[in-house]
Amino acid sequence: MTAARLLLAALIVALALPAAALTRDQSAALDARLSAFEAAVRTSDYAVMVDVMPPRILEGLAAQTGTSVDRWKASFQSMLRQSFEEATLLEFSMTPERATTGATGDGIEYALIPTKTQIVMNAVGRIESSAHTLALFDGGRWYLMRLGDPAQMAELRRAYPGFAAVDLPQGTMTFLD
Repeated sequence: MTAARLLLAALIVALALPAAALTRDQSAALDARLSAFEAAVRTSDYAVMVDVMPPRILEGLAAQTGTSVDRWKASFQSMLRQSFEEATLLEFSMTPERATTGATGDGIEYALIPTKTQIVMNAVGRIESSAHTLALFDGGRWYLMRLGDPAQMAELRRAYPGFAAVDLPQGTMTFLD
């Protein structure tokens, strides 16, 4: 068999393998992280909402704005607080039982969790967002990031280049009123 045929055969076998399964400990840690995040969203705990963001994303965003990670987080918490004051959360749900899991080529394990949010914006009306929350395992911890638009995905791929080869779902936003 030629080298090209061997490479093609290896590729076919690799594509046929199931997605990376999480260990029991990883699954339990992810469930705990998701529960804490859902509680933070419901109680407007902005510090928790920001602390679940992937560290490389935080570092990149801080660098882009010329500030420290701590200052960027404080600024983002303030922005979240202001946004939540202008909206009423009607629904926030993640369905981890429908998550798909995998690992990037450089070994970052992840889960894509369907997420639905419905809010009422004072100036706009009722809005429903259907997207995915990306949970990624970095440095022994789970971090969360909402996937909804191309800018978020570009930032993710800049910070975690292994996601360039992962087909990430786009979100949708529907104005209901």
